[in-house]
Amino acid sequence: MRYERGGDGAGCGVFGAFVLALMLGIALALWWGPGLRRVASAPGWPETPARVTASAVVSHGRHIQNVDVIADVEYEVAGTIYQAYALEIASWVDPSTGAGLRPRVGSALPLRYDPANPARCSLVHAWSSVHTWKLSISLAPWAVVLLTLPVLVWRFRQATRGVLITDDE
Repeated sequence: MRYERGGDGAGCGVFGAFVLALMLGIALALWWGPGLRRVASAPGWPETPARVTASAVVSHGRHIQNVDVIADVEYEVAGTIYQAYALEIASWVDPSTGAGLRPRVGSALPLRYDPANPARCSLVHAWSSVHTWKLSISLAPWAVVLLTLPVLVWRFRQATRGVLITDDE
């Protein structure tokens, strides 16, 4: 006996995957994109000393405990003083390592800034495996979007010709 599905649900599985991947891809691009672009650009930027005004070790992760080391800094470029808040120093590190990476208030750190916009800066000067993971995770939903889009286009063309397509076929 063959199970027959009721209703008109043709394409909901593929369409649902497309919409979910699209929303996730946009969210991750907005969340991680600016930081990844900044880290990728920073090696070519000029360097200046920055004074730490505050620093913290922020823990995250429910099952595997990791921390981010962040700092608020103040720096000067061409006579103008800039302030930057919550700049990443280290990300996804072991809590014991993170505590040792936390800079003291008043200490100096090398900071790189964008010469076109000195307010844009980075304390991370090199691409690391953490950045590669973030980029890979950010690109994965876009791969799903690219894989499901041709299927959706094909199904739309078939539907406009009057051909009913179900997920059972």
